[in-house]
Amino acid sequence: MKPIYWFGPKKHGFGIRPIHPLGFLTIFIAIAGFFAGLQILFSGLSSVFGVTVIVISIAFFAIVASLTYRK
Repeated sequence: MKPIYWFGPKKHGFGIRPIHPLGFLTIFIAIAGFFAGLQILFSGLSSVFGVTVIVISIAFFAIVASLTYRK
């Protein structure tokens, strides 16, 4: 079975880009989690919880991108 890659190298420049719809979904979820964490952080609810949500969203994106990257 051929693996499905969600991210690949950019055509120009440095970095990665989504090459599958699930890659775009991963980026959307990570950005939504990041902004939700910022909202929690700046609304005064809980700074620890806000920072935790931000760190989890960044870690989620980094792990998924590294596991589904086509070299």
